[in-house]
Amino acid sequence: MDTPSSSDPLHEFVDIEISVPASSNAAREAELSSLLQKFPGIKSISITHGKVALTYEPVVVTQEELIGAIRSAGFQIGEITTSTSSPVSDALERIVIERAAGRDEQRSSGAEAGAEHER
Repeated sequence: MDTPSSSDPLHEFVDIEISVPASSNAAREAELSSLLQKFPGIKSISITHGKVALTYEPVVVTQEELIGAIRSAGFQIGEITTSTSSPVSDALERIVIERAAGRDEQRSSGAEAGAEHER
């Protein structure tokens, strides 16, 4: 699997979950994993209970190529769910959560200080 090194620029990744009902036994999971690991741009693969979860770089490999390869290997495709994932969006989400938590702490400490001042 290709993973960007720390010297690479930030990459945009896509998370995809694909329902593949026939992949629910160990032999079929291994077959499917082996197939998907051959694609460049795959960051992670997880196959459990008939669900394939992938994180991939869409400028290197497309969703259509991945789905096509799974079908060509004889697997049926069920529901597909996608979302974007990137170091930038993950970092921004953490900053927003941390800032919101900081404002909540400031409000509660400000309310406590006000209560102390009134006494």
